[in-house]
Amino acid sequence: MSVFDQDLTEEQIMMRDVCRRFIDNTIDISHFKIVKALWPETAGVYAGSEE
Repeated sequence: MSVFDQDLTEEQIMMRDVCRRFIDNTIDISHFKIVKALWPETAGVYAGSEE
């Protein structure tokens, strides 16, 4: 538990966690859209395996 969560109820801690995950995913999508705009020719191209 974070120092900032010590005075919060369990519901408030859960809501904070959900909000953080939502914001993180929103930022990821924004970054993807920027990259897609910079290199449109590679949009949708499969990169291959990571092995």
